[in-house]
Amino acid sequence: MNFEQPNNWKLQIRYVQKRDEGLYECQVSTHPPKIKRVFLSVTVPKIEIRDPRGMVVNYAYYRVDSTVGLQCVVVPAAPSRSVWWRKDGDVISTQPQRGIRVDSSMVAGGLTTWLHIARAAVEDSGNYTCAAGDTITAHVRVHVLDGESSVFPVAGGEHFLRKALALSLHAVGGAAVAKCPALIDTRLSLFTDASSLV
Repeated sequence: MNFEQPNNWKLQIRYVQKRDEGLYECQVSTHPPKIKRVFLSVTVPKIEIRDPRGMVVNYAYYRVDSTVGLQCVVVPAAPSRSVWWRKDGDVISTQPQRGIRVDSSMVAGGLTTWLHIARAAVEDSGNYTCAAGDTITAHVRVHVLDGESSVFPVAGGEHFLRKALALSLHAVGGAAVAKCPALIDTRLSLFTDASSLV
């Protein structure tokens, strides 16, 4: 609360949060008292990470040399809001030499930021975070698989996805078989060459 000349008081709330929402009242000590009420509505943006199909994901599996495509959606979002990606805590920026690209655009009252990694390598596996400010974040665990995988930890090692990706190519007709038997109920995606396998 700040006093401003000649007779004005200013209420300023820094770093406003949802708990600050409510009815505020300004009262002047006259007889009878003069009262002015205002309701402060606080809109908290919703943030999600989606796969190329538009499905919200917590885990995403890609083959080596395929293209990683992750979409961060923030709704609602002001045009001035910035959104950034992190991998294992480090900020990701566009790196053409490594085939990493970050694209942002305003769409339907929200902000969409795509993370593209061309020719993914095993080293691109990790925890990816999309952040719009310090407290508005979404996370996805990305696994880049090289050939057949036997066991991958999920949810802090409490559960496992066994044989998360087992591809076998048949000579006749070039058919491919992909198996992804999940032992837990979770949101996951499986991709190869930027195409959805599930």
